[in-house]
Amino acid sequence: NYHGDDEKALPLLIRANQIREKLSGKEHPEYANSINNLALIYENMKDYDKALPLYTKAAKIREKTLGIAHPEYAISINSLASLNYEMGNYEKALPLFLQTIEIRKKALGKEHPNFISTLISLSSLYLKMGHFDNAKKTINESIQILTSSDISLNINAFWADSILHTNFSSLYHLEVMTGCLKQIYGILKEDS
Repeated sequence: NYHGDDEKALPLLIRANQIREKLSGKEHPEYANSINNLALIYENMKDYDKALPLYTKAAKIREKTLGIAHPEYAISINSLASLNYEMGNYEKALPLFLQTIEIRKKALGKEHPNFISTLISLSSLYLKMGHFDNAKKTINESIQILTSSDISLNINAFWADSILHTNFSSLYHLEVMTGCLKQIYGILKEDS
């Protein structure tokens, strides 16, 4: 992640993308990775009009070359979901997050950090959309995975912190999250 030095990284990534295109061709997964990295820089710079078509192009290349069940394809779909979330296009983000979750569950398993991260992102989206029951369900699913698995204590603390920093805009959100965080931190305390 080049966050903070985006202005410096942008010309380097543009050049790297040109080199990757010449070396691999436009239909290669490595070229998709290069495009995805460039899109991330534009997203960090809030230049969504440039990021969106690049993420879309990377997704199409990965779909064609790797298939829709591949974890790299899930990265593209998740990137599109996150960008749409940032842009306030919640209705577009929702099916993309749901698709990412299904791919990651099958390809990586429920205990994988990328699966859990997507669940947390989905819960944040549900809260933004006012789907409080769905938000609570996905948060509780994250908590259940974190507390019933062999994931290390440090990773559990990281995900608890991620849930804590999700944007909650109402008292109801705060009440839901307080209950969830008490569950996480209570279990973490027992483990120490």
